[in-house]
Amino acid sequence: MSADTGAASPITAKTLDTLIFGDTKDESSHSFSAGFFAPQATVDPIPTELSASVASDVVAGQFGLKGRRMLPRTPNPDYYGGELSFKMAVDPARVNHFTIKTFGSDPSSSWMVLNVEGLEVGWRHDYLATDEMILHQDNGWYNGAFVYRTVRLPFHLTRGKSTVTIRLRSIGTINYYAGGIYDQYQSRMKAPTVPVYAAYTHTGAQLDISGERQGTLIGGPARAAESGTTAVDKWKTDANSLITRLLASSVTDLSNDNVQLLAQSYDVAWSTGYQNPAVLTSVRDSFDAMVKAYAGSPTTYFDGFGTNGWGGYLGPVGEAARLLAVRLAADLDAQVDYGGSIGVTTRRSAWAAALRASVDYGRVHRLTVSNQAMWVAWRIYLGNRALLTLEPGSALKESEAKRYLHEAAGISPWLGNDKAGGGDTPVRGDPPYGPNWFMTTSDGTTKEDCLVGGDYGEQGSEIMQWAVSTNDAALKAQAIKMLRARAALRYPALDEKGRKTFIVTEPIGCRNPYEIGWHIAYLGRGTVSDLLVASLGPEVVGRDLVGYVQQAVADGQFMSRMTVSSNMMGWTEGLRMPDLYAKFASLGPTGVNLPMGSDQPDFAWADRDNMAIAAKHGEERFWAVLNWRGAIAMNRLARVFVTKPSAAFTGDVEIDDVQYTPAGSNYLATAKVEGYDPLTPPDNPVNANNGQFFPVAMRPDLSTPPVNSRDGGRADAYTLRYGRWLVALNAHPSRSYSPKLPAGFKSAVDLASGKTYSGTVTLAPRSYAVFYFDATTPVTLDAGNPLSVVALGGNESAKLSWAASAGATSYSVARSNSPDGPFTVIAKDLTTTSFTDTSVAAGKYYYKVIAHAVAGDSGSASPPTAVTVAAAALPAPWLASDIGAVGTPGSSKFANGIFTIQASGWDISQRADSFHAALAPVMGDAVLTARVLSQQNVNGWAKAGVMFRQSLSASSAFAGVFVTPSNGIQFVTRASDGVTALVAGTLKGAENGAGSWVRLARSGDTFTAFTSIDGRQWTKVGIVSLKNSPSLLYAAIASDSNKDPELSTTTLDQVVLAQP
Repeated sequence: MSADTGAASPITAKTLDTLIFGDTKDESSHSFSAGFFAPQATVDPIPTELSASVASDVVAGQFGLKGRRMLPRTPNPDYYGGELSFKMAVDPARVNHFTIKTFGSDPSSSWMVLNVEGLEVGWRHDYLATDEMILHQDNGWYNGAFVYRTVRLPFHLTRGKSTVTIRLRSIGTINYYAGGIYDQYQSRMKAPTVPVYAAYTHTGAQLDISGERQGTLIGGPARAAESGTTAVDKWKTDANSLITRLLASSVTDLSNDNVQLLAQSYDVAWSTGYQNPAVLTSVRDSFDAMVKAYAGSPTTYFDGFGTNGWGGYLGPVGEAARLLAVRLAADLDAQVDYGGSIGVTTRRSAWAAALRASVDYGRVHRLTVSNQAMWVAWRIYLGNRALLTLEPGSALKESEAKRYLHEAAGISPWLGNDKAGGGDTPVRGDPPYGPNWFMTTSDGTTKEDCLVGGDYGEQGSEIMQWAVSTNDAALKAQAIKMLRARAALRYPALDEKGRKTFIVTEPIGCRNPYEIGWHIAYLGRGTVSDLLVASLGPEVVGRDLVGYVQQAVADGQFMSRMTVSSNMMGWTEGLRMPDLYAKFASLGPTGVNLPMGSDQPDFAWADRDNMAIAAKHGEERFWAVLNWRGAIAMNRLARVFVTKPSAAFTGDVEIDDVQYTPAGSNYLATAKVEGYDPLTPPDNPVNANNGQFFPVAMRPDLSTPPVNSRDGGRADAYTLRYGRWLVALNAHPSRSYSPKLPAGFKSAVDLASGKTYSGTVTLAPRSYAVFYFDATTPVTLDAGNPLSVVALGGNESAKLSWAASAGATSYSVARSNSPDGPFTVIAKDLTTTSFTDTSVAAGKYYYKVIAHAVAGDSGSASPPTAVTVAAAALPAPWLASDIGAVGTPGSSKFANGIFTIQASGWDISQRADSFHAALAPVMGDAVLTARVLSQQNVNGWAKAGVMFRQSLSASSAFAGVFVTPSNGIQFVTRASDGVTALVAGTLKGAENGAGSWVRLARSGDTFTAFTSIDGRQWTKVGIVSLKNSPSLLYAAIASDSNKDPELSTTTLDQVVLAQP
């Protein structure tokens, strides 16, 4: 790219401060200290208050540089080890980033946590948060080069400050799947951390490391190409040892997968199970034992197997019965006493009854995490396929059983759990995440709340196994698409012994986002199912997919990594491995290698639903997920991973521009740093985003947000500048997007399309562009676009408010009659974060707030926010608005001291509301009182009364006390956004209807509801606490008909909003 150096003075990114650890003078100038936190472990071995060791030491590191380590407490370690405290400079008006420098060859089992101004930045576990990730958990995976780990500092922590106090805290490894006992989940910190060489604060997303000495990615000799014959012979030996051991086991000790494996071995000529009568006996007796256990506890049996019970425990055992049905024909018609709910019947009938129960359990216990959903679907299918063989009248239709596979693979929309009902055609569920939500993206990666990495996202090879087993063309095509999508998500690196290989880009995966033991992968994770794919040949799966496996074999990284295990062999039909290898070995070389290899051209790829980018420019490789940690709401946070021979970078960084479709609700972050309450650290660290609101997005193809959304953090369009990289993604299905470009942009080549853009860049719907700028192109800092604009329609006016944007010196407001524009600026040079538009008549309008970093710049615009303006009808400060989706718009009027509200809406309850209200913003403690004069009885549960509400979203937290026509006074609350509303108090009686007074008092987080028949003597209905309630709430005079879209009319008087 070329840059226009005559452009107006842009603000450029810069390094603000650098702390060199181990340099006594530099540490002193940053008020450095080291020490231990108070011991937290309360189970043996209990650490002592005084440690026999120091909290930190300085070691001689790479290239003669010094590095500082944090050390464990001794003699008995604690969850925490040593801590480092220091001060660093920050920019008071902009988003700041914090980076630490470690060396990629240094291993350690200890992790690090970041604390800024006494608050913890980053969640320790659970990807359903909106926060940055834990500071450091990757160790020893980039041999010979420095690794820079960056975390964005939340803007509210640094706003208005020139320095902040930072603490690096060391902890032991977190064992994510250790269960609910904290001492097992959180390991003691027993080993020194990796040395930290330096810490930095900077305003740009990528730290400028020019001038620093760097290493070079190094390694020993390449691993020798593998001998297929040796690997196959070893496989046979290990498999036969396993089969022999299983045949010698008690039938009650065999798992469902064990039984399936034994059945598969019966027709494999080289196996010890081949035509072995002991296999028939073992399969028969094992199935009998399982059916007897089911008959004894039919309502709880399938709950007792943990992950192995997903989808119904008996699916694999049913597959064993199907495979051996002819050999077991005489046994199947024998009478057996199973006891319990089955009693005496034929084996065939009993097995079928248990299998149908297993299938039905799976149908109503479907899991919504992609790999788990697939596991469940395959178990359902196996169980039903066995039923079609054993007792067809008890089975689902084959097309129905395949539906679960198609939904789990993302071919058909996800419908969730079936509804109650049996027969051969289930009653399908309602789509839990809205219509046309798929488990796999249109570009081929598994879709949950984000991009899933190598631990659980690599499912294409398994889907191909389904395709081959079921002869399903749609599954085969989907598997090929999924495998191709993963090709760009591998990078050249070194294995645990320093030999060349390719590794999954785990740092951008939202589940376990760190390199665990070198996630080596070429086509997939090196399992037999990968061999199954390649053995189909290039005519079926393409030259590329076959080539990736051939590349793995040539690098010595495939056959030797496949190991025999009972579960793996049952899942991937591992006994076919020798035959699959023979077919694969007969194929000629395709010459196709993975796209991130040094021998491959520059390119860019994107998944437009998971907001993932991969690109290569020379020896620099770039990956980003643009909705990082955005499972619930918008957080303008990207995860970036960059490798080059001299260094690697991982970062949770600020996005330059985000455009999205507002759902009309917000997520309120809490103090938690751990997603699972029993595992909260005993010192109760407070999350840095505690009390911050994050706006929720909505899929742009929907008119109303679904009750359960998995797209709250997915925007329509993004721009991210990271060093010399600029990526722009437009995921919107119909709207074009103009990304934020650096000051003075003139031209650049898009690595995705090869097109040269000049002057401006406009992305068509569902497209993207990736640029790699030259070193002279500055990293310019615009103001962040306001993410959340609250718009409240009033009486021929619209009141707008928004949170301050980082880097903004002024704001403009633009208005349109359409969300697609054109927008006209109606106010500019605003220095406050609110504006009231009084130049509008009744109608619907769309507003954008534009933040400006310097006078005269083009600014950064918010997404369009809709508001309906009413004709003049209410006195100040009351404004009328429908809340949630209503069938008929409501209205509010005021005359002679009486509010008249017409409202439709289905209710103020469940997880989202639907009603009409007159609203007034109120700060702090307040008391709202009203008398319900009359209430039209459209439905006995219609509500009319007073409320305090955190936001104008349908799913907002609230407390409200209401009169109903037939059910007395109801005190209803929703504790936090999106949870189910509950009744916190009820008073029923002839006097508790129209004519009653209602009052709601707020004191901090406490809300107390009262009622009265005369406005003088008050009866308490209930009291609740809504934790972390913001100072600003909306007082509301609210009503619904409880019979949407029919309107009901309510009148209220004696309305008083009082504050102490």
